[in-house]
Amino acid sequence: MSKHRRKRIKKVFLYTLGTIALIYILFYSVDRMYGRHVNQKNSKETISIECGDIIYKVTSFMMADSQYPHCGSLPGHLGIFLSDTTISVFNNGLDKMLVAESSLFNIKEKKIMPVLRINPAENNYSYAVGRLLVIKTHMSDNQKKKLQEYVKLNCGKPYRLLAKKNDSLSFNCATFVWNAFNRVVNTDVDANGGKMVLPADILNYFMKKEDAEIVRL
Repeated sequence: MSKHRRKRIKKVFLYTLGTIALIYILFYSVDRMYGRHVNQKNSKETISIECGDIIYKVTSFMMADSQYPHCGSLPGHLGIFLSDTTISVFNNGLDKMLVAESSLFNIKEKKIMPVLRINPAENNYSYAVGRLLVIKTHMSDNQKKKLQEYVKLNCGKPYRLLAKKNDSLSFNCATFVWNAFNRVVNTDVDANGGKMVLPADILNYFMKKEDAEIVRL
């Protein structure tokens, strides 16, 4: 390959990369402006949250407010509420709630904590109010008790980004939720039933249910 051709290919590559970066920055800026507008709403609406409900963080404010939030879920993050309470929509009352989640970071404390643990919901979700979804699962009292026992049994197991779906020794956020529902409710909450499960697969499963109750927070 000639030197001139190599320079041309490099120039096209850098131009394409720069264009993609510019489009991303533009979309990110518009999306965050939209998010600030949404969070300025002073809503008096409240939502009752129960143990077993799923908290789901969408990457984009605009996608969270659309009919296709699962398309804005890369990478996405989710956990399971472990307590019951009522909080105001668009009002950050997440400090009242406990969430079981497998994650790499504790964002509020700015720490890397790669294990399955029980956190105050504000730790990894409060900064994302406006692009959070609460998936109501309506567990029975017996199922709630089994869920709490399952979480206690597995707390401290390591976080692994590429954990396998059926792995019970390590989890990522999606495989933990999938395993919890598989064990506690005997339900496969993976929409496509593939070998891997992603956060969007779990959200998509509940969105396809006719009686699904999903609330933006």
